[in-house]
Amino acid sequence: MDVVLTLTNARAFSSGLLGRPKKFSKLDVSRLYFGNWLRDYSQAVDVASVRFVSAEAVVLVVWILGFMSFGYGTGEFEVTKERLGVYIPAEHVDNPRGYADGQDARQYDPRLRGPVDERRELSVDPRTGMKNYIANEDIGIATSSRLCKSILQDAIELGRRYKRSNKDEDYFEALRLLGTACHCLEDFLAHSNYAELALLELGERNVFAHVGDRTQMRISGVRHPVYPVTTGTFGGVDFLHSVMGGFTDKMEASEIGDLGDIVAEAQKKDTSTLKSLLMKLPSSIFSGRDSNPAQQADQLQANAQAQQMANLSVSPRDPKQITIQMENLRQQIYPILEFHDRIMKAISSAISKIPILPDLLDKISEQLNIWVFTLIAPFILPIIRQVKKEVEGGSSAVIKSSKDAQHIVFNDPYATDPTHSMLSKDHFSNVLNEPCGRAAMDTVAWIVPQIVDAWDDDTIDSRRVAARIVAGVFHHPAQRGMASDAAEGRMVMFSSIENWWRGLKDRERQELRAKLSREGVRASRHHKDGVHDCGHGGGRPLGMPGVGAGARPQMQQHRPRPQSIPPNMSNGSGQGGRTSSPARIQEALGGGALGAAVGDILLRPAAVLNSRTLVGAELTREAITWAGDIMLLRSLRDLGMLITTILNHILVQVRIEVAEVDF
Repeated sequence: MDVVLTLTNARAFSSGLLGRPKKFSKLDVSRLYFGNWLRDYSQAVDVASVRFVSAEAVVLVVWILGFMSFGYGTGEFEVTKERLGVYIPAEHVDNPRGYADGQDARQYDPRLRGPVDERRELSVDPRTGMKNYIANEDIGIATSSRLCKSILQDAIELGRRYKRSNKDEDYFEALRLLGTACHCLEDFLAHSNYAELALLELGERNVFAHVGDRTQMRISGVRHPVYPVTTGTFGGVDFLHSVMGGFTDKMEASEIGDLGDIVAEAQKKDTSTLKSLLMKLPSSIFSGRDSNPAQQADQLQANAQAQQMANLSVSPRDPKQITIQMENLRQQIYPILEFHDRIMKAISSAISKIPILPDLLDKISEQLNIWVFTLIAPFILPIIRQVKKEVEGGSSAVIKSSKDAQHIVFNDPYATDPTHSMLSKDHFSNVLNEPCGRAAMDTVAWIVPQIVDAWDDDTIDSRRVAARIVAGVFHHPAQRGMASDAAEGRMVMFSSIENWWRGLKDRERQELRAKLSREGVRASRHHKDGVHDCGHGGGRPLGMPGVGAGARPQMQQHRPRPQSIPPNMSNGSGQGGRTSSPARIQEALGGGALGAAVGDILLRPAAVLNSRTLVGAELTREAITWAGDIMLLRSLRDLGMLITTILNHILVQVRIEVAEVDF
């Protein structure tokens, strides 16, 4: 059965025409991906960064980055200290070796992890062939597997609670936690040597496994010796490489730098047309305090201009003062973002029911976002500039101290602790970014339906679901046929890598063999020349939502993630097709594949789509969406459009079904 059939929302949550479960909305996918995205940026709150930057300042900067990425910044999309959290190696399947340079990081923040027990945590489990910190839950250490199970179970419970409470907060939190768990599961592919080990299982002999030459071992159920599954150590240099942006000998443009440039550029824009555009919208779209949005925009602008706009200096040396400053800034910015979010959600809801104003929506999206950044620029630009300055000031020392660690697996034949920068496939430049992106998307397509089923059916054991998912992802490719309950997931991952490799031309495979060899990796030939990205946050430059190069607002395209949206996902009803082009998949893994995978798959219709049924399915979606909201249609013109669409669909579907009959 095509996986698309199962990738719809829980039947208990909402039913469409004829009682069929509705697909996830694009805004739901954004809520889900928000949980994934937060885990990337939680790495900004760690010992390696708080030495240079106030944690409160980091939260504020990430909040603005979130608004730029998702088009919302309040409610379920607000970045708070609690939601952002701190860097926990287990959340990313990162190797904890050398964490905090042997210090107890909890002295900086009690949420950080304690000192590493290298003997227990860094050893390889002979049963699984994986490092203990990945999935050995029997020796009393923190593991990624236990963490993922707990988060998945919480996501299931919150989804079930939503059925009883009907509180949106429960549903939104369930989506965020599902995104959080999937981030960790995706990172196993992105951060480990799984792909290299899979190629060795396929018969390749010279692929470098990113461990020492003498680390092969025997593991349960496997006849031949294998190299262990490991992930990279995540030191200060890797944090800067992954989150703040790539760099070579000197600091290149980072996401923080991009943010400052974009906000500064917004100040030069003209916002005088916003009021006239808002006044063109039907008054029925708005209600309550937003009944006169143009007037409210004037009031917010006057309030912002009346605020004290003195330059602020961010310094960790006076934490109490910093906390006060950041809280004051948040209180000044929040009403502006909240107004933006309410207006855009109201417009989006109206457009999905009466899709007759797309051009006007485009203009309002752009003008409203320019207006927002114009108002908040005086508040946040001093913070952004100071954060960037202090991060750059500390980077040179971090890079120098970490240089030797980059080549440990070449110099020590027994080494099993490569660095994240050397091993990870997060970045588009890595030649294994594409196949790992494919595998991540296929894996998410296997994971999400199981959670949806558990939301719908309370008799399903949530612990077993979580255990099956985790065991299906965290495994050595040599044991892909083991673990009966999770074998399907293991084969999904392995087959994805295998199909990619088998599908290459002989010349392409030969070139990759050279790049992935020990000598090729040591010379950094496993990275493509001239390809740069911005780390975990994705490979596309930032931009104001709806303006410039960055993400467009969810109201217009409900972007599941800032870096990617298929060109055929164009309207507000949530439809879209799936594409697996190399560029698409590279974007998927840069920053986590969840947004692309779920945005690509979940938003497809609750019907098997192929080349023959696509047109009919597109019409079905429009008909169902409009029919479900027929009472809200306000004109005979709209009713006529609905009737025409349904009739066209019936005619097309009849032709399709006749064509599909097997004679």
